[in-house]
Amino acid sequence: MHREEGTFEELPAYDLSMQSDSVVILDHGTDIFIWLGAELSTQEGKSATALAACRTLAEELTEQ
Repeated sequence: MHREEGTFEELPAYDLSMQSDSVVILDHGTDIFIWLGAELSTQEGKSATALAACRTLAEELTEQ
């Protein structure tokens, strides 16, 4: 889960929930999914920053 400070918090699988005010990255092993909640997507500055950070992390994960 992406935090406003630009950091990420790893969540146990049972805690994952697709909340409308959050961004979540799910690394399935063969695929990476990015969830950008509807409430967050209406806040252009926050959503752009969060999405950029998630894309960077996703790229780093695929390089491992």
